[in-house]
Amino acid sequence: MTFVMQGKREMFFIDPAARGRGIGSALLDDARQVQGITRVDVNEQNALALALYRR
Repeated sequence: MTFVMQGKREMFFIDPAARGRGIGSALLDDARQVQGITRVDVNEQNALALALYRR
């Protein structure tokens, strides 16, 4: 599930059972290339999310 506002991704969720399959990376690539996302919001205490965005 994603929420996008004014070129910024507000929320991004991947089902824990689906993690590690490249789904998050593929969705982020699509967000940049197709949706024009240039910024993301991330809770810095969420190590998994932070690592995904940094990659």
